[in-house]
Amino acid sequence: MEPANYEFSHKVSNYESGSDFGHAENRQDDKAEGTYFVVLPDGTKQVVEYEADEDGFKPRISVIPADTASSRAGDGSY
Repeated sequence: MEPANYEFSHKVSNYESGSDFGHAENRQDDKAEGTYFVVLPDGTKQVVEYEADEDGFKPRISVIPADTASSRAGDGSY
């Protein structure tokens, strides 16, 4: 069986519903790397950057306060 090799991303940013979240991942052989985020109702943005390989899932979690410009809905940043 051949190893998995792919990349994908998706993002939802809907001002009317308040939805702002996304996920991107890249996998080469036995190693995957990616990021996913969600902007919470109070404007706080939670971001998880991760690496997954034969040694397991290794997340790095960060929280961006609501008053930071990059956490505003619809800004297009991961």
